[in-house]
Amino acid sequence: MHEILDAVRKIGAKRLVIDSLAGFEMALAPASAPTFRESLYRMITALTGVGVTILSTVEVNESFTEFPFSYLLISFLTDDIIRLRYVMHRRHSFRKILVVIKMRGGNHSKDIARI
Repeated sequence: MHEILDAVRKIGAKRLVIDSLAGFEMALAPASAPTFRESLYRMITALTGVGVTILSTVEVNESFTEFPFSYLLISFLTDDIIRLRYVMHRRHSFRKILVVIKMRGGNHSKDIARI
């Protein structure tokens, strides 16, 4: 993670994309989720402290009755959560919907957008 911070500083990056957190976790701390969460927290704090915006993706094992954010339990680290999911449409097809779950510092639409 220090290498990432050093690279960001070296090139003057203002944005960092982690696609996906699951792969990032496997690369950094495959045997210890708590260590990964702590390391991710430290890295996000350091990067946002130097003005970097972080966009990360995470795949969620989806059921049609639950609405989880992430298996990683890291939503407290985020300013915004945008969720894309599939929903049943008329019992014979699926549609994609987009929902803004969380947006710190702003009042966002609570509507579900069909895409």
